[in-house]
Amino acid sequence: MLRARIPILVVMLCAAVCNAANLPINLESVGKSIVFLFNEHNEPVGTGFIIAVPFKGDTGQGVLAVVTARHVVDPEWAGCPAANPTVLAARVNKKDFVPGVGESGTDSVPLVLVQNGRRLFLTHPTDNRVDAVVIPIAEPGRFKANDVSWVQLYDFSSKGEIDKFGIGVGDQFVSAGLVPTYAGQPRNYPAFKFGRVSNVFDQPIETSRCVPTSRSIPKWAWLLAGNFVGGNSGSPIFLLPVDFTVAAPLQYNGPRVMLLGLLSSSLTGADLAEMTPAEYIFEIIKANYPNADLYRGDPKQKPANIK
Repeated sequence: MLRARIPILVVMLCAAVCNAANLPINLESVGKSIVFLFNEHNEPVGTGFIIAVPFKGDTGQGVLAVVTARHVVDPEWAGCPAANPTVLAARVNKKDFVPGVGESGTDSVPLVLVQNGRRLFLTHPTDNRVDAVVIPIAEPGRFKANDVSWVQLYDFSSKGEIDKFGIGVGDQFVSAGLVPTYAGQPRNYPAFKFGRVSNVFDQPIETSRCVPTSRSIPKWAWLLAGNFVGGNSGSPIFLLPVDFTVAAPLQYNGPRVMLLGLLSSSLTGADLAEMTPAEYIFEIIKANYPNADLYRGDPKQKPANIK
């Protein structure tokens, strides 16, 4: 299928009509899926996002988990000098918050990472170069009682879709995450970032070090053009498909909005960042949730023979 880009015209059209109300993604829902992660000293350490893993034949949403970058929960793996935490606080917004009235508008839910010497967070089953983890939520009721949403597993991109639409350099994305400057507010205010894919590596790359003396390990990553900061690590990256066309008469025939991956690191001073592709997060889920409904794609187009 021929895919043509018409960037000048698209930019002109977006200048006139593209805003939060008519972008092809529900930014409010994305914002509600974001959790701010704090260590035992109440210091912000990164971003996570809530996902739902459905089970085959189950009409409910399944189980909830938090996804973030591996180096946030396992700094020793990344060659960082900090000791691995045993628990993090996931801060989410409360419901029915009135600014300036009453108590804080957030709730901090503990995410236990290590219990009785056993690591509870889930890493890639076969590849140690994946900067992503899935953290099962032990107290889903605590999250559901707050003003949260979650990313569905069917929202994840697949390699088939990436290849079909040639998604890569130049494509737009949107992300949301914690900015440490605003972490002390009485409410979580995720910062939305917009940018484009800068490059797609076909092999693991050596990424930025925690400190100059740290060892550098190769990781699977895409390169993003965008202004990210420390604290954004673990933020979800969604494809923002607003410039896919098939020549005249400018009919849209592109991909759906979908999760491309998570932010794994930012390159200070370069307006560049690295993204762990969603395929690796999906492989973590597939390996650890054997009865999961692993369908990815528009739920309205889900084949009837897939239960």
